[in-house]
Amino acid sequence: MLLKRFYRFVLAVFLFSLFIIPSSTVNASGSVSGLHISSDKILNGANEQVQMQGVNRSSFEYSCLSSTTNFDGPADQAEVNAMRSWNINTVRLVLNEDCYLGLRNLPLSGAAKYQQDVASYVNLLTQNNIAVIINLHFNGDGNNDRYIILG
Repeated sequence: MLLKRFYRFVLAVFLFSLFIIPSSTVNASGSVSGLHISSDKILNGANEQVQMQGVNRSSFEYSCLSSTTNFDGPADQAEVNAMRSWNINTVRLVLNEDCYLGLRNLPLSGAAKYQQDVASYVNLLTQNNIAVIINLHFNGDGNNDRYIILG
């Protein structure tokens, strides 16, 4: 009898909560296309609120300084599939100004290759519904002899 009352109570609380507790309209798995701000919310092109869940993808800022490859590890569909399995919908991509612009004889692979690697990776991410935040982390101060590190 006591167990039956308990189940009735749980059912009543559950049904009550359906009407009292508002359902969340935040979408972590919806489209990140057309992101924009409205009031204090991030919305997608369908005006659905989006919750950004992201990771930092470093190595584009430093690998180009001492290697002919512009990033560490894979930057491929398998990496993106792993991110998607973690419900990632945002990636912060850290870049190096000298490597992107080809300043100071950098990158070792050449500026065109660096730019192509960045563009290819950004395209791969966006084709998989992942927003990209480009962060120019290493940039010069105009003196050509030192870096300002932003971040």
